[in-house]
Amino acid sequence: MRVLVVSDDADLRCRLAGELDSSRRTAMACDVERASAAVSSQRPDVLLVHIATNEDLVIITSLSVEVKSMYVLALLGEDLPARTAAAAIAAGSQDVLRMPYTREELHLRVDARERLCRWIGAPHDQAQAAAGGPKLRAWQYLDTIVADDLEGMLGKRVTLTERPLPKPGMHLATIPMTLPDAQLDLCISIAADGPARKWLGSTLLGDDAATDDVVQDILRELANLAGGAFKRSALVERSAVSTGIPIDNGWTQLGPTARYWEVRTEDGSVFGLIADARPRANRRVPARRLAEGMVVVKDVLNGAGVLLLPSGTRLTSTTAERLSRLLDQTLIDVCA
Repeated sequence: MRVLVVSDDADLRCRLAGELDSSRRTAMACDVERASAAVSSQRPDVLLVHIATNEDLVIITSLSVEVKSMYVLALLGEDLPARTAAAAIAAGSQDVLRMPYTREELHLRVDARERLCRWIGAPHDQAQAAAGGPKLRAWQYLDTIVADDLEGMLGKRVTLTERPLPKPGMHLATIPMTLPDAQLDLCISIAADGPARKWLGSTLLGDDAATDDVVQDILRELANLAGGAFKRSALVERSAVSTGIPIDNGWTQLGPTARYWEVRTEDGSVFGLIADARPRANRRVPARRLAEGMVVVKDVLNGAGVLLLPSGTRLTSTTAERLSRLLDQTLIDVCA
């Protein structure tokens, strides 16, 4: 079994490699800058990544998409908060180990790959396919990905718990998104009833009597925040994402596969996070038939091979008209 240790702490990565190298394992080590090349050339069975700060979590996602069969173990610094363990799994690790560790636990965690390789990934992929959602960690762990951003805006700790959809009655603000690779439309919404709207006005604006329009602006900003967190994570997984502008939405527009999380703040206030995915077929159309709202699935190039639009771009009426004039009969792959 090949194990690759990734850490910018030279002493730590050498110690880990020495502790893991044996007749059963071949241990290699490198820093973060050389990690991508090492993964591509060595094709390790197990990737052990040292996470010194929360910002290092992106390393897990960027490396795990290169070799999908690779078992990823995150080694967390002892000063990191408890939530980092869940965030590491959301980023793409299969397990976590917190410092300080024992040699016995290190060996057991690394060797877990051999015990679990028969079913790693299969349960989650099947569940997501059945639910009609994208096969992305950003979708599977949306609550964990969004939580930190919500805490940053609200200035309070939050806990997200997935629950059945409640009865209609909340006000929604929605950020519409399109995932052309997955052929899906995705809407991420923030939902709030009367007490929650009052609390948001008081907490963010210091105004217990904030008007409905002002509070709705807050909901749209929170929806935009949640959508941004999803998009950042999806892009690291190399999935194209096109984002629209936040809009007001209604319960009647929710699909049968919509997911709902209760967002509870540390002072007991509650509002909702909703994610709704629906199929949106890709097709190939002549450039002269392009229309506003279509999303480009593949890069659009001119006859000289110059990039005109990158994949994931949502067309405006102006962009569609210009491409129509430039390319006319050229076939363009779009999600529409």
